[in-house]
Amino acid sequence: MKKLRARLIFTLPFYLFFVANLSGCAIEPLRKPEQFTCIPTKLFRCEPEERSCMTIPILSSLGNVQISIDLENHKTLSFSEEKTLSKSDIDSVVEENGLIYLNGRGHGVDKTYRAWNAIIDRKSGHLYVSSITTGAGHVTYGECYEDNP
Repeated sequence: MKKLRARLIFTLPFYLFFVANLSGCAIEPLRKPEQFTCIPTKLFRCEPEERSCMTIPILSSLGNVQISIDLENHKTLSFSEEKTLSKSDIDSVVEENGLIYLNGRGHGVDKTYRAWNAIIDRKSGHLYVSSITTGAGHVTYGECYEDNP
């Protein structure tokens, strides 16, 4: 009787898993929340008084800048080796045809409030960001990779 009870204890979970899979109730693996790390490669600043936009050497002036995008918690964070540069809220996320469209608001590295829009191309990893604040607009290009594919 003890052997039968021990055998049931060890084999029952296997049988339940087997029956669940046969009945079409397969256990779906948990999907990790999507997070991206992006590296800005070019930054342009446009001001109303200027006739053209200026290139800003983002990498040389701030160090190695990275942008962390957390889609689950609707947050972004940009940082360099030394400090946090900006934090921002993501107001909306829409994914369509392999593109992730984001828009949000927050404070930039210069502590001014700004609104922004971004696109991440899932296939190529390219990042396109436009942001606006009183007095200037910025366009940023970069490369992203999924932290947990």
